[in-house]
Amino acid sequence: MKKLCMTLLCGVTLVAGAPLAVAADYQFEVDNQTSQAITAVRASENKTDWSEFTLSEEVPSKSSVTLEWAEHTNDSGCEWWVQVDYKDGSSSEPAQFDFCKNPSLVVSD
Repeated sequence: MKKLCMTLLCGVTLVAGAPLAVAADYQFEVDNQTSQAITAVRASENKTDWSEFTLSEEVPSKSSVTLEWAEHTNDSGCEWWVQVDYKDGSSSEPAQFDFCKNPSLVVSD
């Protein structure tokens, strides 16, 4: 089973409660270090209500992609649950990350 490693996301950084002007400021990198392509990336603040990021294409093995948070998340906290789907139809276990502390999400076998 693949794991989401703790080299986290940096999308929801809140600086002393100051809102950022545009959603483009809320980005993070997904680094796929698994042996197969990632077909979906989902996030949830409460591990119940999941939202899926729009991927223009699969994230191939040994490559990375930059994803952007939706504007409605601008006032969200730093800690989110993340889960990914793979080309073979399997999914990772949900893992919690602090997006304010880490620059990227590394997915590995």
